[in-house]
Amino acid sequence: MKGAAKARIFHSVGQMTSREKAELVDVIPAGNTLGEGILWDARGERLWWTDIQERQLLRCEPNGHRLERFALPERLVVVWLRRKQR
Repeated sequence: MKGAAKARIFHSVGQMTSREKAELVDVIPAGNTLGEGILWDARGERLWWTDIQERQLLRCEPNGHRLERFALPERLVVVWLRRKQR
């Protein structure tokens, strides 16, 4: 059901272990068809993910007030960050 999908923002509680717990921080009405590949950018303090079916890359600030969409020519499955080149 397009338009009803929401991105949920969690933050971790405790240390990075397989038994780590997460706490729900916010829910964003992103309207994704197939939102996947969530990546937290600690340096930029933004959440990135893809909407594979709609060929979009999305990012938002932790408070969820600013959601940006980037149209892509093809489906994007994976997102990763790289160090800035010198």
